[in-house]
Amino acid sequence: MSNTEGYESPMEPIIHQQQTPIQNRNQSVDRTTNKRPRSYRSPSFQQQTDKNGKTDFVLQYMTLRTTNLKIIFPPIIVKFKGDQQASIKDITDNLISKWKNQHGIDLTIAARFGHLHSLLVLADDSSSFESFLDSRRWPRLLKDVDIEVKVPRQLPPEYSLIIHQFHRNWNEDEWLVELQQRYVSLYKITRVRVKDGSTLNAVIADFNTIEEVRTLIKSGKINVGSMTHPVKPCHLPIRINKYLKCLRHDHTTKSCSRPRLCPRCAEEHSLEQGCPNHERCT
Repeated sequence: MSNTEGYESPMEPIIHQQQTPIQNRNQSVDRTTNKRPRSYRSPSFQQQTDKNGKTDFVLQYMTLRTTNLKIIFPPIIVKFKGDQQASIKDITDNLISKWKNQHGIDLTIAARFGHLHSLLVLADDSSSFESFLDSRRWPRLLKDVDIEVKVPRQLPPEYSLIIHQFHRNWNEDEWLVELQQRYVSLYKITRVRVKDGSTLNAVIADFNTIEEVRTLIKSGKINVGSMTHPVKPCHLPIRINKYLKCLRHDHTTKSCSRPRLCPRCAEEHSLEQGCPNHERCT
């Protein structure tokens, strides 16, 4: 009999298998976790994605700003050729009734009397304002008195946009005829100029309908011939009114009780002998 028969080793050898980092990472993925897996992108792809996101945000902001702002419409001037004794309410009710019967449009308007008893009609929405622009649609009489209608020559800036990359050598009148075949409400193209009279590679395009302007601004482009040009909203330059008596901006002429200041040095002195002081920026 062997001396080792019936003998059991007190402990079986345990073999430890060392796992690689990749195996450990694969096992950790199988665990239940609330963390989202990280997506790896190249720096150039991430930069292009951020740029596109910022561009989309800017276009959405410009479109939202143009859409949500309250538009101030210029008045339509109605001159009466005879003596009009009716009240403003009777005249506006007569205008709304005739417009509904002839054109099927519900007007949203206000009115007041202006210079020489002319009627200033103020539209409250774009559909009412745009329907007023065609003087041929107006009735011949209002409360049995002949009228003469004068539409504004300049529309609000929301009805315009700026076309960039419009070459200096291009003729605006020739391109206007071609663009009107695609954009029906376009009626005017004006070259953008700086103070010294030199021209820029941009034009202002004026439209009769605000919806076409909003569509083009939302897309950010316009087709000029076989080319695509970028467009942006048109904003009028800010005009700062300054009262020449006191050189301030926070009140009107009628409400000014301040002393007259010199427009050269902004000091209070007599202007009969001119200004002996140095010129100052006011």
